[in-house]
Amino acid sequence: MKNKKGKLKGFIKNAFKTTLEVALIFSACVGGKATYTAVKTKNYASNEQIEEVAKELNCDLSYMNTRFFNKILVLNHNGDKPIYVSIDNDFTSDEKKDIVFTLDHVFKLVNDINPNYRYELVDENEMPKNIFTTTIKYELDKEDNNSSNYLALASSTNKNLLYIQLVQPAINSSVIIYDREKTENNKANRIVVFTHELLHVFGFKDVYFEKINANYYHSLLNIINNSKDFYTSDNFAVISPNDYRCLISVYAEKFKNKEEKNKFLENFKIKTKEYDSLYYGIYKEANNLKGLDIYDNIIFKGTYIYTKYEIVIKNNQYSFALLDENGNILDKCNGEAISVDGVLFLKNVKLEKGFLSNVDGAYTIVDLILSKKQNFTLLSSVNAKFSATGLVKNLENMENTNVYKKNNIENELSF
Repeated sequence: MKNKKGKLKGFIKNAFKTTLEVALIFSACVGGKATYTAVKTKNYASNEQIEEVAKELNCDLSYMNTRFFNKILVLNHNGDKPIYVSIDNDFTSDEKKDIVFTLDHVFKLVNDINPNYRYELVDENEMPKNIFTTTIKYELDKEDNNSSNYLALASSTNKNLLYIQLVQPAINSSVIIYDREKTENNKANRIVVFTHELLHVFGFKDVYFEKINANYYHSLLNIINNSKDFYTSDNFAVISPNDYRCLISVYAEKFKNKEEKNKFLENFKIKTKEYDSLYYGIYKEANNLKGLDIYDNIIFKGTYIYTKYEIVIKNNQYSFALLDENGNILDKCNGEAISVDGVLFLKNVKLEKGFLSNVDGAYTIVDLILSKKQNFTLLSSVNAKFSATGLVKNLENMENTNVYKKNNIENELSF
């Protein structure tokens, strides 16, 4: 039995080797150099590295596309050449400006992570024909397709079908199709839509509730519930803090050693903190949110219809609890709280009891906000329609809460 297993392993190994060699030969025969493709794949991060960086940055990778053996899908770069982009002449000048704005915004972030990623605008007739070259095309939907509710579509594949897919699932040919008839064709909406589709090109998948039975409000990919009216600032950090962390995790170059990894992580832990401050700061200003008089070592107690909410915040950490009308805990979680001039943003509130949904058991992840409204404290959310009012008190008044006791607050907050 042992010998048979050994022969079987040898057969599989040789068969895989033969398949890989055939793929290499095929790639070389159809107009490119297989060795060039092999070199290109060497500096892409492994799944293990991607997951390690994501863990260090507290990043949720669950809405990144995966392929064979659960490998995360990436956009190929062109080495020492840019990624070539063409824009259909049927777009208006304003539409073209907004496409370029989103390209500049996303590529600037990714280029800072990995300098191999940059783009160049070219006419469609100048797009490279080489199957190894990564290209992105923007086209206007010229057909009245009433059966589709999509504002835009990103269709991506890899022209080098064999070799790349065996080594690293990757995208190198994408077409973004925009339907101006199905959206409010203004600057704010276009920026959200074009950024959404460009993130698909970089390997993000859709997070619509009807597809996955979950509410992902912490990503720009949830475009339906996005508060588009505050995306009007030229300085706005369009993608969410978690989207940014996904890009960092997936597009970091393959680390050569531990020293290089530690230096990278140290650098981007600082940059993600800066990005958080920018993102939430602009959100606060755009929505005229008022800061709380006290915003650390506090407890918030609020109610909306039959649901109660209790939030404890201490040392920039929160503990959130969802309760029924009788004070029984339905769900709870912990995480990081960020203060922007007294407005508190609770990052990545993760619940599994149908929060913000009528579907029982629907997974939800959302950023919540505590801000001042007249004589009350308002509990609201980023990119979702939700609000409840309540009051904030110092933790000295803990004896009146249903959930947290003064003697076990440290355990509840997992410090």
